[in-house]
Amino acid sequence: MQQNNDVDVVTVGESMILFQPMTDGSLRYSPLFTKSIAGAESNVAIGLTRLGKKVRWISRLGCDPFGDLIVSTLAGEGVDVSCVIRDKKAPTAIYFKEFKGYGDPMIY
Repeated sequence: MQQNNDVDVVTVGESMILFQPMTDGSLRYSPLFTKSIAGAESNVAIGLTRLGKKVRWISRLGCDPFGDLIVSTLAGEGVDVSCVIRDKKAPTAIYFKEFKGYGDPMIY
């Protein structure tokens, strides 16, 4: 695979699918969740791309619909995802965030 090495910034790290309840309260009693992508490195990559920088994000994702969502979201923002490895043996990571109306959210 030939890659364009003309980038301003390279970020490396794990992005995940984030599920969070649509209302505050315990995950146990939440019937509806929103789905988004999360991960500091991908957030920084998107932000820098929006500021006009050429950014490459490097990571490993599952070869599954959640991995597809992360890659397509980042590519749609203009982030170079040419070095992302898709793994058929390991799923894309997910996590849950719980807000209870006060303090820091709980992460699972």
